[in-house]
Amino acid sequence: MIAAILAFTVDRFVKEHFIYDVSKDVFHYIIGYDVPVEVKERIKELLHIAVIASNRVISIKIEPKSKTRVSVRFNTQWKIKNLTRTAQLYTPRLMSDESDRPQFLSHRVISRNVNYSWDGTEVKEHVIHNSATGVYEFVGQPIDLEPEASVGEYTIKWDYVLTMPREYVHADVYGTPTKGTTVIADHPPDFDVIVGNDFKRVGNEWSTDRMFLRGEFITIQWRVIQEGAIIAKGKTQGS
Repeated sequence: MIAAILAFTVDRFVKEHFIYDVSKDVFHYIIGYDVPVEVKERIKELLHIAVIASNRVISIKIEPKSKTRVSVRFNTQWKIKNLTRTAQLYTPRLMSDESDRPQFLSHRVISRNVNYSWDGTEVKEHVIHNSATGVYEFVGQPIDLEPEASVGEYTIKWDYVLTMPREYVHADVYGTPTKGTTVIADHPPDFDVIVGNDFKRVGNEWSTDRMFLRGEFITIQWRVIQEGAIIAKGKTQGS
């Protein structure tokens, strides 16, 4: 009887206290020293990733618009999947600086259980302009992502046009952890395109298999070969 009582009281208390101590100082046991709270929170966020993207493809077509500006059409898509066993809420989003004069043309989601396509008037109804931050945001339909094991992946597609300087460094920001990215560039013969972040280039296609975390970005730079104008910077974020 005494052993049984101890098993349900003292032993349970000791185990809970031990687990608390280990979890509190787990980094000290793993790497030999403690780390700041901010680092712990970041690692905790990474360990609880439920939704992940893959095979991001960014196709751009650059066309001269004036002596100082170019029109850049983006066809961007990626696959998204739910790693957990329960449905996860996911809302496709695309954001762009108002200085890039974005024209959102279409948006589409394809999967076994969710399929929709917006263009024309439907697109305009889902674009939000935040004048305080100078950002246009295109918000897709909120989706209950079913587990990958039951429905597989979801394909997210965007088609939009930005007006930018002829000499530019464009930052494409990741809103969801993403594995694998390909950039395909169609541009005039007197333009040069450079894609950063360790991409392998074959012709006008750049690719990498690396993982990009939320908030990371890649750079796509274009310039006129014969000229040496100052490089400007801007960004677009998708999730």
